[in-house]
Amino acid sequence: NSFHGVVVKDETLPGGSATPYNRGRTTTHEVGHFFGLYHTFENGCDEPGDEIDDTPFQEAKFFGCPTKHNSCSGTDPIHNFMGYADDD
Repeated sequence: NSFHGVVVKDETLPGGSATPYNRGRTTTHEVGHFFGLYHTFENGCDEPGDEIDDTPFQEAKFFGCPTKHNSCSGTDPIHNFMGYADDD
């Protein structure tokens, strides 16, 4: 197949109706997958994590708007677009 791309629901774009996922982070997240990025919680606290050297290991996914979370040996990447936090 010669077609490649990302499909995004318009409700998740800024101003859309998919609260709390309607500020554009979902699009950034899905484009990240398109370019080969994994979730921040990939492989939990074990090597190789998400395979990005500067992303701290994260034990499990979380939702909502965490203010701070430490699951492995450091502060979890709660503001990373490849996690599941709300768009806020």
